[in-house]
Amino acid sequence: MAAAVPAGAPQIDQINQIFSPSRLTVKVGDTVYFLNNDNGVVHSVNINGKNLLGQNAQMKKGDVAAWKASAAGSYQITCDFHPAMAASITVQ
Repeated sequence: MAAAVPAGAPQIDQINQIFSPSRLTVKVGDTVYFLNNDNGVVHSVNINGKNLLGQNAQMKKGDVAAWKASAAGSYQITCDFHPAMAASITVQ
């Protein structure tokens, strides 16, 4: 799950049990990176209800996951472990 995040790439941090930023706009074909920067807290990244990393997968501090925005639309981001965590990605 660890990956390098290219300079200037769109990213969403998981910190203090929130997604930051909570809204992101990208272009079709962009890769969005999710980073877990929470100390001692595991997270997941669900995109429209589907875990990005596979069923029951979780991200520990320092983990990075990547998602390619392959189609235009609005995508809801949630965490299995923290239902109050929510974000959205608009792909244009």
